[in-house]
Amino acid sequence: MKSQSGISEETVILSADEVKQQAMRSAKWALLNSFVPRVLALVLTTVLARLLTPDDFGLVAIATLVVSLMSMIQQSGLGQALVQRQVQVDEAASVALWLNVTLSVVLYAVLWLLTPLVSDLYEEPRLTPVLRVLGVQLVFSALGIVHTFLMARHFRFKKLFLIQTASTTAPFLVAVPFALSGLGYWALIFGALTGNLATVFLTWWFEAWRPRFIFDAAIARQMSSFGVFVFLESFLAWMLIYFDNAVVGKILGTKALGIYALAFSLAVAVISIPISAITGLTLSMFSRMQNDSDALKHSYLAGTRLVATYAIPAGVGLALIAEPGARLLFGENWDGLGTTLSVLALYSGFGHLWVLNSDAFKAIGRPDIMPKVYAPVLAVMIPAYVISAHYGLLTFTIVRSLVVVVSAVPHTWCAVHFLSVPRNYLWNACHSQIIPTLLMAAFLFTFTQTLSFNSGFHLRVLVLISAPLLGLFVYLGALYLLDRTLFLSIRSLIRTSILSGDA
Repeated sequence: MKSQSGISEETVILSADEVKQQAMRSAKWALLNSFVPRVLALVLTTVLARLLTPDDFGLVAIATLVVSLMSMIQQSGLGQALVQRQVQVDEAASVALWLNVTLSVVLYAVLWLLTPLVSDLYEEPRLTPVLRVLGVQLVFSALGIVHTFLMARHFRFKKLFLIQTASTTAPFLVAVPFALSGLGYWALIFGALTGNLATVFLTWWFEAWRPRFIFDAAIARQMSSFGVFVFLESFLAWMLIYFDNAVVGKILGTKALGIYALAFSLAVAVISIPISAITGLTLSMFSRMQNDSDALKHSYLAGTRLVATYAIPAGVGLALIAEPGARLLFGENWDGLGTTLSVLALYSGFGHLWVLNSDAFKAIGRPDIMPKVYAPVLAVMIPAYVISAHYGLLTFTIVRSLVVVVSAVPHTWCAVHFLSVPRNYLWNACHSQIIPTLLMAAFLFTFTQTLSFNSGFHLRVLVLISAPLLGLFVYLGALYLLDRTLFLSIRSLIRTSILSGDA
Protein backbone atom coordinates (compact mmCIF):
# COMPACT_ATOMS: atom_id res chain seq x y z
CA MET A 1 0.00 0.00 0.00
CA LYS A 2 1.25 3.47 -0.87
CA SER A 3 0.82 6.57 1.20
CA GLN A 4 -0.11 9.91 -0.30
CA SER A 5 3.55 10.87 -0.36
CA GLY A 6 4.65 7.86 -2.37
CA ILE A 7 6.18 5.59 0.28
CA SER A 8 5.15 1.97 0.22
CA GLU A 9 4.07 1.21 3.77
CA GLU A 10 5.27 -2.28 4.71
CA THR A 11 2.57 -4.30 6.39
CA VAL A 12 4.40 -7.62 5.93
CA ILE A 13 7.78 -8.34 7.49
CA LEU A 14 10.05 -9.85 4.87
CA SER A 15 11.75 -13.16 5.61
CA ALA A 16 15.54 -13.38 5.84
CA ASP A 17 15.70 -15.08 2.42
CA GLU A 18 13.57 -12.35 0.83
CA VAL A 19 15.77 -9.69 2.36
CA LYS A 20 18.88 -11.42 1.05
CA GLN A 21 17.34 -11.64 -2.41
CA GLN A 22 16.59 -7.92 -2.37
CA ALA A 23 20.13 -7.22 -1.23
CA MET A 24 21.60 -9.43 -3.94
CA ARG A 25 19.53 -7.70 -6.62
CA SER A 26 20.91 -4.40 -5.34
CA ALA A 27 24.48 -5.57 -4.80
CA LYS A 28 25.86 -4.79 -8.25
CA TRP A 29 24.46 -1.26 -8.06
CA ALA A 30 25.82 -0.85 -4.54
CA LEU A 31 29.20 -2.01 -5.85
CA LEU A 32 29.05 0.40 -8.77
CA ASN A 33 27.84 3.14 -6.42
CA SER A 34 30.88 2.59 -4.22
CA PHE A 35 33.35 2.09 -7.05
CA VAL A 36 32.63 4.57 -9.83
CA PRO A 37 32.03 7.76 -7.76
CA ARG A 38 35.01 7.03 -5.51
CA VAL A 39 37.28 6.41 -8.46
CA LEU A 40 36.10 9.65 -10.03
CA ALA A 41 36.72 11.42 -6.72
CA LEU A 42 40.24 9.94 -6.58
CA VAL A 43 40.93 11.14 -10.10
CA LEU A 44 39.67 14.63 -9.26
CA THR A 45 41.73 14.71 -6.07
CA THR A 46 44.86 13.61 -7.96
CA VAL A 47 44.35 16.25 -10.65
CA LEU A 48 43.75 19.00 -8.10
CA ALA A 49 46.76 17.90 -6.04
CA ARG A 50 48.93 18.43 -9.12
CA LEU A 51 47.46 21.92 -9.60
CA LEU A 52 47.24 23.06 -5.97
CA THR A 53 49.52 22.99 -2.93
CA PRO A 54 49.51 21.11 0.40
CA ASP A 55 48.67 24.45 2.05
CA ASP A 56 45.49 24.70 -0.04
CA PHE A 57 44.44 21.19 0.95
CA GLY A 58 45.33 21.84 4.60
CA LEU A 59 43.23 25.00 4.79
CA VAL A 60 40.20 23.23 3.32
CA ALA A 61 40.80 20.25 5.64
CA ILE A 62 40.42 22.52 8.68
CA ALA A 63 37.22 24.02 7.26
CA THR A 64 35.92 20.55 6.43
CA LEU A 65 36.37 19.23 9.95
CA VAL A 66 34.34 22.16 11.34
CA VAL A 67 31.55 21.85 8.76
CA SER A 68 31.46 18.06 9.17
CA LEU A 69 30.91 18.51 12.90
CA MET A 70 27.98 20.81 12.21
CA SER A 71 26.64 18.37 9.62
CA MET A 72 26.83 15.51 12.07
CA ILE A 73 24.84 17.53 14.63
CA GLN A 74 22.33 18.43 11.93
CA GLN A 75 21.58 14.85 10.88
CA SER A 76 21.33 13.61 14.49
CA GLY A 77 20.89 9.99 13.38
CA LEU A 78 17.38 10.61 12.05
CA GLY A 79 18.14 9.15 8.63
CA GLN A 80 19.41 5.89 10.09
CA ALA A 81 16.45 5.78 12.46
CA LEU A 82 14.25 6.04 9.37
CA VAL A 83 15.96 3.04 7.74
CA GLN A 84 15.61 0.98 10.92
CA ARG A 85 11.96 1.93 11.41
CA GLN A 86 9.24 -0.58 10.43
CA VAL A 87 5.98 1.44 10.86
CA GLN A 88 4.68 4.93 9.95
CA VAL A 89 7.61 5.46 7.61
CA ASP A 90 5.93 8.23 5.62
CA GLU A 91 5.14 10.32 8.68
CA ALA A 92 8.61 9.68 10.10
CA ALA A 93 10.24 10.82 6.84
CA SER A 94 8.39 14.14 6.96
CA VAL A 95 9.34 14.63 10.60
CA ALA A 96 12.99 13.89 9.81
CA LEU A 97 13.09 16.34 6.89
CA TRP A 98 11.56 19.28 8.77
CA LEU A 99 13.79 18.67 11.77
CA ASN A 100 16.86 18.56 9.53
CA VAL A 101 15.97 21.71 7.62
CA THR A 102 15.23 23.71 10.77
CA LEU A 103 18.36 22.56 12.50
CA SER A 104 20.54 23.22 9.43
CA VAL A 105 19.47 26.88 9.29
CA VAL A 106 20.19 27.33 12.99
CA LEU A 107 23.57 25.62 12.70
CA TYR A 108 24.60 27.72 9.71
CA ALA A 109 23.79 30.88 11.66
CA VAL A 110 25.89 29.60 14.58
CA LEU A 111 28.73 28.70 12.18
CA TRP A 112 28.64 32.19 10.66
CA LEU A 113 29.06 33.74 14.11
CA LEU A 114 31.78 31.35 15.28
CA THR A 115 34.07 31.49 12.24
CA PRO A 116 36.21 34.37 13.60
CA LEU A 117 36.91 32.31 16.72
CA VAL A 118 38.04 29.33 14.60
CA SER A 119 40.26 31.65 12.55
CA ASP A 120 41.83 33.00 15.74
CA LEU A 121 42.35 29.48 17.12
CA TYR A 122 44.36 28.44 14.05
CA GLU A 123 45.80 31.91 13.48
CA GLU A 124 44.49 31.67 9.93
CA PRO A 125 42.33 34.64 8.78
CA ARG A 126 41.47 32.91 5.49
CA LEU A 127 39.28 30.47 7.43
CA THR A 128 36.53 33.03 8.04
CA PRO A 129 35.35 33.42 4.43
CA VAL A 130 36.14 29.79 3.63
CA LEU A 131 33.95 28.46 6.44
CA ARG A 132 31.07 30.80 5.67
CA VAL A 133 30.98 29.68 2.04
CA LEU A 134 31.61 25.98 2.64
CA GLY A 135 29.00 25.97 5.42
CA VAL A 136 26.22 26.41 2.84
CA GLN A 137 26.54 22.60 2.49
CA LEU A 138 24.57 22.31 5.72
CA VAL A 139 21.42 23.70 4.11
CA PHE A 140 21.90 21.77 0.87
CA SER A 141 22.39 18.41 2.57
CA ALA A 142 19.35 18.88 4.84
CA LEU A 143 17.13 19.00 1.76
CA GLY A 144 18.37 15.70 0.33
CA ILE A 145 19.34 13.43 3.21
CA VAL A 146 15.87 11.94 3.81
CA HIS A 147 15.38 11.09 0.14
CA THR A 148 18.76 9.35 0.11
CA PHE A 149 17.98 7.22 3.16
CA LEU A 150 14.57 6.30 1.74
CA MET A 151 16.20 5.01 -1.43
CA ALA A 152 18.69 3.00 0.63
CA ARG A 153 15.90 1.65 2.81
CA HIS A 154 14.09 0.27 -0.24
CA PHE A 155 17.29 -1.01 -1.93
CA ARG A 156 17.05 1.51 -4.79
CA PHE A 157 20.78 1.45 -5.33
CA LYS A 158 20.58 1.83 -9.10
CA LYS A 159 19.14 5.31 -8.56
CA LEU A 160 21.71 6.04 -5.87
CA PHE A 161 24.45 4.98 -8.26
CA LEU A 162 23.24 7.37 -10.95
CA ILE A 163 22.94 10.20 -8.43
CA GLN A 164 26.36 9.65 -6.89
CA THR A 165 28.09 9.31 -10.25
CA ALA A 166 26.56 12.52 -11.59
CA SER A 167 27.23 14.36 -8.32
CA THR A 168 30.87 13.25 -8.31
CA THR A 169 31.34 14.28 -11.92
CA ALA A 170 29.81 17.74 -11.46
CA PRO A 171 32.74 19.16 -9.41
CA PHE A 172 35.07 18.56 -12.39
CA LEU A 173 33.19 21.28 -14.24
CA VAL A 174 34.02 23.84 -11.55
CA ALA A 175 37.06 22.73 -9.56
CA VAL A 176 39.50 22.10 -12.42
CA PRO A 177 38.81 25.40 -14.26
CA PHE A 178 39.06 27.27 -10.96
CA ALA A 179 42.39 25.60 -10.17
CA LEU A 180 43.75 26.33 -13.64
CA SER A 181 42.70 29.96 -13.19
CA GLY A 182 44.87 30.25 -10.08
CA LEU A 183 42.03 30.45 -7.55
CA GLY A 184 43.75 27.97 -5.23
CA TYR A 185 41.69 26.55 -2.38
CA TRP A 186 38.48 28.09 -3.76
CA ALA A 187 38.61 25.39 -6.43
CA LEU A 188 38.17 22.75 -3.74
CA ILE A 189 35.40 24.67 -1.99
CA PHE A 190 33.24 25.49 -4.99
CA GLY A 191 33.82 22.01 -6.38
CA ALA A 192 32.42 20.53 -3.17
CA LEU A 193 29.40 22.85 -3.22
CA THR A 194 28.66 21.97 -6.84
CA GLY A 195 28.62 18.25 -6.04
CA ASN A 196 26.46 18.83 -3.00
CA LEU A 197 23.91 20.88 -4.91
CA ALA A 198 23.80 18.29 -7.68
CA THR A 199 23.04 15.57 -5.11
CA VAL A 200 20.07 17.48 -3.72
CA PHE A 201 18.61 18.20 -7.15
CA LEU A 202 18.97 14.59 -8.33
CA THR A 203 17.61 12.98 -5.16
CA TRP A 204 14.42 15.02 -5.52
CA TRP A 205 14.31 14.15 -9.22
CA PHE A 206 14.70 10.37 -8.76
CA GLU A 207 12.85 9.81 -5.46
CA ALA A 208 9.06 10.22 -5.75
CA TRP A 209 8.49 10.85 -2.05
CA ARG A 210 7.51 14.39 -1.07
CA PRO A 211 7.23 15.69 2.50
CA ARG A 212 3.91 16.58 4.04
CA PHE A 213 3.41 19.61 6.24
CA ILE A 214 2.96 17.54 9.36
CA PHE A 215 4.92 17.13 12.55
CA ASP A 216 4.03 14.22 14.81
CA ALA A 217 5.60 14.87 18.22
CA ALA A 218 5.28 11.23 19.24
CA ILE A 219 7.19 10.04 16.17
CA ALA A 220 9.76 12.78 16.70
CA ARG A 221 10.36 11.53 20.26
CA GLN A 222 10.64 7.92 19.09
CA MET A 223 13.12 8.77 16.37
CA SER A 224 15.07 11.10 18.64
CA SER A 225 15.42 8.41 21.31
CA PHE A 226 17.02 6.19 18.67
CA GLY A 227 18.83 9.07 17.00
CA VAL A 228 20.41 10.44 20.16
CA PHE A 229 22.66 7.39 20.45
CA VAL A 230 23.40 7.50 16.73
CA PHE A 231 24.29 11.16 17.20
CA LEU A 232 26.55 10.30 20.13
CA GLU A 233 28.18 7.58 18.04
CA SER A 234 28.58 10.01 15.15
CA PHE A 235 30.16 12.62 17.41
CA LEU A 236 32.64 10.13 18.83
CA ALA A 237 33.31 8.84 15.32
CA TRP A 238 33.91 12.45 14.24
CA MET A 239 36.48 12.71 17.00
CA LEU A 240 38.15 9.54 15.76
CA ILE A 241 38.16 10.72 12.15
CA TYR A 242 38.75 14.48 12.42
CA PHE A 243 40.44 15.16 15.74
CA ASP A 244 43.72 14.14 14.15
CA ASN A 245 43.25 16.87 11.52
CA ALA A 246 42.57 19.41 14.25
CA VAL A 247 45.78 18.46 16.10
CA VAL A 248 47.99 18.37 13.00
CA GLY A 249 46.63 21.68 11.71
CA LYS A 250 47.13 23.40 15.06
CA ILE A 251 50.56 22.00 15.97
CA LEU A 252 52.22 21.20 12.62
CA GLY A 253 50.52 23.75 10.32
CA THR A 254 48.40 23.70 7.17
CA LYS A 255 51.12 22.27 4.90
CA ALA A 256 51.62 19.20 7.09
CA LEU A 257 47.86 18.90 7.43
CA GLY A 258 47.46 19.00 3.65
CA ILE A 259 49.88 16.08 3.26
CA TYR A 260 48.27 14.14 6.09
CA ALA A 261 44.68 14.79 4.97
CA LEU A 262 45.40 13.75 1.39
CA ALA A 263 47.17 10.56 2.55
CA PHE A 264 44.29 9.69 4.86
CA SER A 265 41.71 10.30 2.13
CA LEU A 266 43.63 8.16 -0.36
CA ALA A 267 44.11 5.29 2.10
CA VAL A 268 40.47 5.21 3.19
CA ALA A 269 39.18 5.60 -0.38
CA VAL A 270 41.26 2.78 -1.85
CA ILE A 271 40.40 0.35 0.95
CA SER A 272 36.74 1.27 1.19
CA ILE A 273 35.79 1.28 -2.50
CA PRO A 274 34.70 -2.40 -2.74
CA ILE A 275 33.80 -2.60 0.96
CA SER A 276 31.24 0.16 0.51
CA ALA A 277 29.28 -2.21 -1.72
CA ILE A 278 28.69 -4.24 1.44
CA THR A 279 28.23 -1.43 3.94
CA GLY A 280 25.83 0.32 1.58
CA LEU A 281 23.49 -2.63 2.02
CA THR A 282 24.04 -3.78 5.57
CA LEU A 283 21.92 -1.33 7.58
CA SER A 284 18.91 -1.95 5.36
CA MET A 285 19.54 -5.71 5.26
CA PHE A 286 20.32 -6.17 8.96
CA SER A 287 17.32 -4.04 9.94
CA ARG A 288 14.98 -6.32 8.01
CA MET A 289 16.51 -9.29 9.89
CA GLN A 290 16.15 -7.77 13.35
CA ASN A 291 13.55 -10.39 14.31
CA ASP A 292 15.70 -13.30 13.09
CA SER A 293 18.88 -13.25 15.19
CA ASP A 294 20.37 -16.36 13.57
CA ALA A 295 20.03 -14.92 10.07
CA LEU A 296 21.49 -11.60 11.18
CA LYS A 297 24.44 -13.33 12.89
CA HIS A 298 25.13 -15.47 9.83
CA SER A 299 25.04 -12.43 7.54
CA TYR A 300 27.33 -10.48 9.87
CA LEU A 301 29.92 -13.29 9.96
CA ALA A 302 29.79 -13.80 6.20
CA GLY A 303 30.11 -10.06 5.62
CA THR A 304 33.06 -9.74 7.99
CA ARG A 305 34.91 -12.55 6.23
CA LEU A 306 34.22 -10.95 2.87
CA VAL A 307 35.53 -7.61 4.13
CA ALA A 308 38.68 -9.24 5.50
CA THR A 309 39.33 -10.99 2.20
CA TYR A 310 39.75 -7.62 0.52
CA ALA A 311 40.77 -5.18 3.27
CA ILE A 312 43.83 -7.02 4.61
CA PRO A 313 45.67 -7.53 1.28
CA ALA A 314 44.54 -4.12 0.01
CA GLY A 315 46.04 -2.38 3.04
CA VAL A 316 49.32 -4.27 2.81
CA GLY A 317 49.55 -3.83 -0.97
CA LEU A 318 48.88 -0.10 -0.83
CA ALA A 319 51.49 0.31 1.91
CA LEU A 320 54.13 -1.27 -0.34
CA ILE A 321 53.48 0.84 -3.45
CA ALA A 322 52.58 4.10 -1.69
CA GLU A 323 56.03 5.69 -1.68
CA PRO A 324 56.94 5.25 -5.38
CA GLY A 325 53.34 5.87 -6.40
CA ALA A 326 53.13 9.17 -4.52
CA ARG A 327 56.39 10.41 -6.05
CA LEU A 328 55.15 9.60 -9.53
CA LEU A 329 51.59 10.94 -9.24
CA PHE A 330 51.95 13.99 -7.02
CA GLY A 331 55.48 15.30 -7.52
CA GLU A 332 58.01 17.00 -5.26
CA ASN A 333 55.53 19.43 -3.69
CA TRP A 334 54.09 16.50 -1.75
CA ASP A 335 57.29 15.25 -0.14
CA GLY A 336 56.43 12.93 2.77
CA LEU A 337 53.07 11.88 1.30
CA GLY A 338 54.26 8.37 0.39
CA THR A 339 55.54 7.48 3.85
CA THR A 340 52.42 8.85 5.52
CA LEU A 341 50.22 6.95 3.08
CA SER A 342 52.08 3.68 3.74
CA VAL A 343 51.36 3.84 7.46
CA LEU A 344 47.75 4.89 7.02
CA ALA A 345 47.15 2.13 4.46
CA LEU A 346 47.90 -0.51 7.09
CA TYR A 347 45.64 1.29 9.56
CA SER A 348 42.78 1.45 7.08
CA GLY A 349 43.17 -2.16 5.95
CA PHE A 350 42.94 -3.67 9.42
CA GLY A 351 40.57 -1.02 10.78
CA HIS A 352 37.86 -2.05 8.33
CA LEU A 353 37.52 -5.46 9.98
CA TRP A 354 34.86 -4.03 12.31
CA VAL A 355 33.10 -1.88 9.73
CA LEU A 356 29.84 -3.88 9.97
CA ASN A 357 29.50 -3.59 13.74
CA SER A 358 27.73 -0.25 13.82
CA ASP A 359 24.97 -1.29 11.41
CA ALA A 360 24.47 -4.64 13.17
CA PHE A 361 24.06 -2.96 16.56
CA LYS A 362 21.61 -0.40 15.18
CA ALA A 363 19.61 -3.16 13.49
CA ILE A 364 18.99 -4.93 16.80
CA GLY A 365 17.86 -1.63 18.34
CA ARG A 366 21.07 -0.99 20.28
CA PRO A 367 22.56 2.23 18.89
CA ASP A 368 23.99 2.85 22.37
CA ILE A 369 26.70 0.20 21.95
CA MET A 370 29.04 2.04 19.57
CA PRO A 371 29.42 5.11 21.83
CA LYS A 372 30.50 2.71 24.58
CA VAL A 373 33.09 1.27 22.18
CA TYR A 374 34.43 4.67 21.15
CA ALA A 375 34.65 6.21 24.63
CA PRO A 376 37.65 4.21 25.96
CA VAL A 377 39.40 4.52 22.60
CA LEU A 378 39.09 8.31 22.71
CA ALA A 379 40.36 8.38 26.29
CA VAL A 380 43.62 6.87 25.04
CA MET A 381 43.66 8.59 21.69
CA ILE A 382 43.32 12.27 22.57
CA PRO A 383 46.39 12.63 24.79
CA ALA A 384 48.39 10.34 22.49
CA TYR A 385 47.62 12.58 19.49
CA VAL A 386 48.53 15.81 21.24
CA ILE A 387 51.82 14.43 22.58
CA SER A 388 52.95 12.63 19.41
CA ALA A 389 52.27 15.62 17.12
CA HIS A 390 55.14 17.50 18.74
CA TYR A 391 57.54 14.86 17.39
CA GLY A 392 56.68 15.33 13.74
CA LEU A 393 54.19 14.08 11.18
CA LEU A 394 55.59 10.56 10.81
CA THR A 395 55.54 9.87 14.56
CA PHE A 396 52.03 11.25 14.79
CA THR A 397 50.85 9.08 11.89
CA ILE A 398 52.27 5.91 13.48
CA VAL A 399 50.61 6.69 16.81
CA ARG A 400 47.35 7.53 15.07
CA SER A 401 47.40 4.20 13.23
CA LEU A 402 47.89 2.27 16.46
CA VAL A 403 44.36 3.30 17.41
CA VAL A 404 43.20 0.23 15.48
CA VAL A 405 44.99 -1.97 18.03
CA VAL A 406 43.34 -0.17 20.95
CA SER A 407 39.88 -0.32 19.39
CA ALA A 408 40.14 -4.03 18.51
CA VAL A 409 39.34 -5.16 22.05
CA PRO A 410 36.03 -3.31 22.66
CA HIS A 411 34.88 -3.86 19.07
CA THR A 412 35.43 -7.61 19.27
CA TRP A 413 34.04 -7.99 22.79
CA CYS A 414 30.81 -6.18 21.87
CA ALA A 415 30.34 -8.28 18.74
CA VAL A 416 30.71 -11.48 20.78
CA HIS A 417 28.51 -10.27 23.61
CA PHE A 418 25.64 -8.58 21.72
CA LEU A 419 25.57 -10.48 18.42
CA SER A 420 26.30 -13.90 19.95
CA VAL A 421 29.09 -14.67 17.49
CA PRO A 422 31.88 -17.13 18.46
CA ARG A 423 34.79 -15.73 20.45
CA ASN A 424 37.20 -16.72 17.68
CA TYR A 425 35.04 -15.26 14.90
CA LEU A 426 37.69 -12.74 13.87
CA TRP A 427 40.33 -15.44 13.49
CA ASN A 428 37.88 -17.53 11.46
CA ALA A 429 37.25 -14.52 9.23
CA CYS A 430 40.94 -13.66 8.69
CA HIS A 431 43.21 -16.69 8.95
CA SER A 432 42.78 -17.90 5.36
CA GLN A 433 43.96 -14.55 4.00
CA ILE A 434 47.24 -14.32 5.95
CA ILE A 435 49.52 -16.52 3.83
CA PRO A 436 48.16 -15.25 0.46
CA THR A 437 48.71 -11.69 1.70
CA LEU A 438 52.31 -12.46 2.73
CA LEU A 439 53.02 -14.05 -0.64
CA MET A 440 51.54 -11.01 -2.40
CA ALA A 441 53.62 -8.67 -0.23
CA ALA A 442 56.84 -10.57 -1.01
CA PHE A 443 56.08 -10.39 -4.73
CA LEU A 444 55.25 -6.65 -4.67
CA PHE A 445 58.38 -5.80 -2.71
CA THR A 446 60.60 -7.80 -5.06
CA PHE A 447 58.89 -6.50 -8.18
CA THR A 448 59.07 -2.83 -7.26
CA GLN A 449 62.68 -3.15 -6.09
CA THR A 450 63.80 -5.01 -9.21
CA LEU A 451 62.26 -2.45 -11.54
CA SER A 452 63.63 0.68 -9.89
CA PHE A 453 61.40 3.71 -9.65
CA ASN A 454 64.48 5.84 -10.27
CA SER A 455 64.40 4.76 -13.91
CA GLY A 456 62.55 6.39 -16.79
CA PHE A 457 59.08 7.85 -16.46
CA HIS A 458 57.36 5.36 -18.76
CA LEU A 459 58.86 2.39 -16.92
CA ARG A 460 57.73 3.85 -13.60
CA VAL A 461 54.19 4.25 -14.94
CA LEU A 462 54.25 0.66 -16.20
CA VAL A 463 55.38 -0.63 -12.81
CA LEU A 464 52.78 1.44 -10.94
CA ILE A 465 49.97 0.11 -13.12
CA SER A 466 51.11 -3.51 -13.33
CA ALA A 467 52.25 -4.00 -9.70
CA PRO A 468 48.78 -4.00 -8.08
CA LEU A 469 47.31 -6.09 -10.91
CA LEU A 470 50.03 -8.72 -10.67
CA GLY A 471 49.83 -8.60 -6.87
CA LEU A 472 46.10 -9.28 -7.07
CA PHE A 473 46.77 -12.25 -9.35
CA VAL A 474 49.29 -13.68 -6.86
CA TYR A 475 46.91 -13.18 -3.94
CA LEU A 476 43.91 -14.75 -5.65
CA GLY A 477 46.01 -17.64 -6.91
CA ALA A 478 47.32 -18.36 -3.43
CA LEU A 479 43.83 -18.02 -1.95
CA TYR A 480 42.48 -20.50 -4.49
CA LEU A 481 45.15 -23.04 -3.59
CA LEU A 482 44.90 -22.62 0.19
CA ASP A 483 41.16 -22.04 0.69
CA ARG A 484 39.28 -23.02 -2.43
CA THR A 485 35.92 -22.92 -0.64
CA LEU A 486 36.34 -19.24 0.27
CA PHE A 487 37.56 -18.39 -3.22
CA LEU A 488 34.64 -20.12 -4.91
CA SER A 489 32.07 -18.64 -2.53
CA ILE A 490 33.33 -15.11 -3.28
CA ARG A 491 33.34 -15.82 -7.01
CA SER A 492 29.79 -17.14 -6.78
CA LEU A 493 28.66 -14.10 -4.80
CA ILE A 494 30.16 -11.71 -7.35
CA ARG A 495 28.61 -13.59 -10.26
CA THR A 496 25.20 -13.71 -8.60
CA SER A 497 25.35 -9.98 -7.84
CA ILE A 498 26.32 -9.06 -11.38
CA LEU A 499 23.79 -11.32 -13.07
CA SER A 500 20.90 -10.50 -10.70
CA GLY A 501 18.00 -8.30 -11.78
CA ASP A 502 17.93 -4.54 -11.40
CA ALA A 503 16.91 -2.83 -8.19
